[in-house]
Amino acid sequence: MFVRIEEIQEPSLKLQRELSPAYLDEVFEEVGGVSWRSASLLSARLQRVGGEVFLEAELSLQLRTGCARCLEEVEFPLAVSFSATFIAQADYEEALKQLGQVEDWEGAGSFHMAFADIEPFDGKVISLSLLVKEQILLALPISVLCSENCKGLCATCGSNYNLKGCECEQEFVDLRLAKLKEINLSKGKT
Repeated sequence: MFVRIEEIQEPSLKLQRELSPAYLDEVFEEVGGVSWRSASLLSARLQRVGGEVFLEAELSLQLRTGCARCLEEVEFPLAVSFSATFIAQADYEEALKQLGQVEDWEGAGSFHMAFADIEPFDGKVISLSLLVKEQILLALPISVLCSENCKGLCATCGSNYNLKGCECEQEFVDLRLAKLKEINLSKGKT
């Protein structure tokens, strides 16, 4: 997903791009256990102010993953909205030098809070692909439940408590404290 600077005219460029299945496959390729169900439109507004470009964007996806408690498949919506400021690479590097930071353009470098939502670009073309991928991955929840009342699985037999109970003994012993059961506290003669 590329945008040429000359496409952004006053007052702003409103953009709608469909996220292709191939792109979404690439985004979720490295995410274990989460897959996408339906494609989405990226709705964005880009505005040029001097040498900077301001971006406001949003998208929504329908995703699928396993419930964190019972492992049943569950679908859930993911809404992502974000903003960023794009500045030319030369200006970006100059600003870093003024802050006493040194950053390798191609590799990992230092981070300064002033640059948290600033993205460098070559001055002619803005690539949105990596930024959109990053924002989708950052918006993913840590865990998803099929319902707030999910009862989970039996730790012994693996039975899904949402579907049926089991006959397993439910005595919970914290392994860190298990050795304490071996202590004999009865008073004996010495």
